[in-house]
Amino acid sequence: MKKLSNENKGFSLVELIIVIAIMAILVAIIGSQVIPYMEKSRVSKDMSTLDTVYTSLQTVIADEAITTDFSTPYGTPSGDWTATADAALQTLIGFNDTDLTDKFKSKGAKGSAVQLQLSFDGSTPIIIVTAGSLSVSSLD
Repeated sequence: MKKLSNENKGFSLVELIIVIAIMAILVAIIGSQVIPYMEKSRVSKDMSTLDTVYTSLQTVIADEAITTDFSTPYGTPSGDWTATADAALQTLIGFNDTDLTDKFKSKGAKGSAVQLQLSFDGSTPIIIVTAGSLSVSSLD
């Protein structure tokens, strides 16, 4: 008499489909909870980059003694301060304002160029650094 052996043990197609369906449901639930945090992380990283540019610009103003022309209402910076700022940003952080365009990953700043704005209220510099909808300024 021959003994029946169950050497072909395995999962049936129905069992595999059930496991895949359960995994798909779990991925959908977890994914919907994680995606908002990923964007928040991107915004935080982009704001950190803008803050680095802002701090570097403060250093440039102090080191290069960029002053104001008091003949205008709020005073315009002296000389070609944007060229000085670009050169200093290249030295301080390794990028100038145009190189930073591809560094931004959040929805509000992706592909945006950094805009540097400088004016003076008396002798106090007013610095605004923006990229898309993100902004860091001395007015905050």
